[in-house]
Amino acid sequence: MRYGESGGSRVTVLIYILIVVAAFYFASKVVPPYWAYNTMDDEVVQQLQMASINQEDVILDDLYNKAQELDIPVNKDDIIITRLPDGHINIKMNWSVTVDFGRGYKRVYDFEINDTNMKLKS
Repeated sequence: MRYGESGGSRVTVLIYILIVVAAFYFASKVVPPYWAYNTMDDEVVQQLQMASINQEDVILDDLYNKAQELDIPVNKDDIIITRLPDGHINIKMNWSVTVDFGRGYKRVYDFEINDTNMKLKS
């Protein structure tokens, strides 16, 4: 093997390192909004399980406080709680998160939760 032939493997390693760094950067920007969405969806399911005990205003306060804790950009008016004629409750909420990837590239992610406690097993 000649002295200069090993340079190609260094370039390959550098490219792999750049790809891994880019993947971690992308994940650090995209994962938190989806994590907050999944956590909020779990909270909605928990509130629906307790819907027979709690009133709508208690559910609204709990969901709003959880959204604030998760830095989800919603107001109390954005959380719609509807008691259906058959006694079930529907909770609906929508929000958008703008993720800035740098260098002027931004992407808007839209999230929606629309759950009813009749979907849950008794």
